[in-house]
Amino acid sequence: MQIEHIPQSSTPAPAAELSPQQRAFVYGYMEHGNAAAAYRQAFGVTHSYARVDACKLLKVPRVAAAVADLRRIAAEALNTSVAELALQAHEVATASVHDLQPIEVYACRVCHSADGRHPAWIDADEYADACEAWAASQDSPKPLKKPSAAGGFNHDVFAAPNPSCRACRGHGVPVMRTLPTSELSPGARALYEGATVAPDGTLRVMVADRAKWADMRNKLLGLYVVKTESKSVSVSMSAEEAARIAARPVDEIVKLLFRPKDATP
Repeated sequence: MQIEHIPQSSTPAPAAELSPQQRAFVYGYMEHGNAAAAYRQAFGVTHSYARVDACKLLKVPRVAAAVADLRRIAAEALNTSVAELALQAHEVATASVHDLQPIEVYACRVCHSADGRHPAWIDADEYADACEAWAASQDSPKPLKKPSAAGGFNHDVFAAPNPSCRACRGHGVPVMRTLPTSELSPGARALYEGATVAPDGTLRVMVADRAKWADMRNKLLGLYVVKTESKSVSVSMSAEEAARIAARPVDEIVKLLFRPKDATP
């Protein structure tokens, strides 16, 4: 069965000959990015291979050009240039996780202990707590080792490692530190996507996928070589339709504007 809207020759139909169904498909696809759903809604079909027909329709030159034209309209409605979008993507793609969660090295408990052999305590209270825990464990199957005060009570958790330490050999203890959001660099701020706290108090910092942002930047800058046929299509668009597309969040608009044409809907 031949589908009327898919041309059978290599010569494209005039640009003005977008059918009402094709125009409805293009607008629906730009609105929510689901080609199969847009196809079903525009052509009133329910068959399971709508996705296949939608992919074919997106390759029709006049339809592909209409999508490209609406991408430009949506970008203008957002008042954001491709260069600005590419710059934003580049900032995220090149941001360093180290700027967000730097790893610092501090002295271990033996580095600056009083005798250089036993771990030092922060203060007497910490040592007293350890002694209480030791005493309480004596009746357990695995009693704790009796703590020693020979290392003293001068441990500084932020001190530099001692190169001659017999315990850590001067390597110290690596600690991952999470910077306050107010102290983040522009790159780290672009990389930061929020944080959650687990029931045990563990802080989990969420970061953007730099590979995806790099891919978006490359597409925006035209660094990928894609064989296409350029067609000019004049697409009229009402203010309401433009506003509906422009009202979507910026990240969703960017994903829709630069979706690969051969991607699975």
